[in-house]
Amino acid sequence: MFIASAKGGRIAPEREWIPIGDRLFNGRNWWSPNGQRLYFLSRRDGFWCIWSQRLDPATMKPAGEIAILRHLHERSAGSPQTFGYAMSADHLYFPLAEFKGNIWLAEPR
Repeated sequence: MFIASAKGGRIAPEREWIPIGDRLFNGRNWWSPNGQRLYFLSRRDGFWCIWSQRLDPATMKPAGEIAILRHLHERSAGSPQTFGYAMSADHLYFPLAEFKGNIWLAEPR
């Protein structure tokens, strides 16, 4: 996951891109309403959880450590989806898919 500036309809050269998080374990990402934080799904702890990276507003480079926003380790918590996220000034809305099954036993008559 990278941040790249775009000016005059052109994206910055790849050598200027700013890496965010781990290269292999990140999923869906989105900006905070003020653009000073990046939220993303990551398996950095072995589960798909929601993480946050504060950004320096002047450089857009990471400022501080990546922080956990919401662990989703419990089996009943479901699995985060990669679509349907929404953000307001003070809330993040995200869908979880939970898969359950039941086994029923019936005696034949």
